Amino acid sequence: MKKRLHCMMLVVILSAGSCWAQRIALKTNLLYWAALTPNVELEARLTPKLTADVSVAGSVTSIKDYKLHFAGVEPELRYWLERPMARHFVGIAGLFTNYHFQFEEKRHHGDAVGTGCVYGYAFVLSRRWNLETSVGVGMVHFREKNYRNEQPEKANHTGWAIVPMRVGVTLSYIL
Repeated sequence: MKKRLHCMMLVVILSAGSCWAQRIALKTNLLYWAALTPNVELEARLTPKLTADVSVAGSVTSIKDYKLHFAGVEPELRYWLERPMARHFVGIAGLFTNYHFQFEEKRHHGDAVGTGCVYGYAFVLSRRWNLETSVGVGMVHFREKNYRNEQPEKANHTGWAIVPMRVGVTLSYIL
């Protein structure tokens, strides 16, 4: 899974170097920060209507009997209805994450992979600054070790789930 993530990030970075009318944005999701989850995003213009966006987030949150540790990557391909990085867009997003969740004695340790559709709107604040809102829904396949006391050797719980994807209020700086 790590090799796939590295390959996808490399493709986005190489694409950014050969963008038509090169435009790159450095971004952060404010909703994630509100949930104590540091994150950073990079968006690069590929064509006059298409951009590639990669979000990386992770968290090590512990509050009393609650623990959430995770790291994830969310690549997204966006089609802008007017011009890139302004107004309406639709996208196809992916999700790759590894997590460890604990509430009291119940623990979940696993990973999830999925894809979904996203809709968003970018408000142009100035020449360099945007504020984006986005929401999406998708399907993920997860496999996890679900246990209370002793951790099993292999995943003992797998399945599919419908999840929200790319939900955010994102502050964007266009380079």
